[in-house]
Amino acid sequence: MTKLAIIGAGGMAAYHINGFREGGAEVVAIADVNAEAAAKTAAQHGIEKSFGDVAEMFDALPDLDGVSIIVPNKFHARPPGDEGWQTRILRKTTRDQRSRNG
Repeated sequence: MTKLAIIGAGGMAAYHINGFREGGAEVVAIADVNAEAAAKTAAQHGIEKSFGDVAEMFDALPDLDGVSIIVPNKFHARPPGDEGWQTRILRKTTRDQRSRNG
């Protein structure tokens, strides 16, 4: 089963948690700069781990398959030279590894 973590415990987190679960993924952690919000959202959705620091989450969960970054639009990344706003989602999957290895 694909193990995912979520960064951002705001209003859209529930929508994404449900979608990932419907797709067969396991959401194993939530991180938010507001540790209390992360803990509350995790408890509401039966997610065992929550963090107030993203780096701490990555250190504690090195075997994550992916991370979904669910933060307000004003925090989305805009790469230099890009004409539009983009959200960066970090992924490491078996399929990604196979495509790199030919």
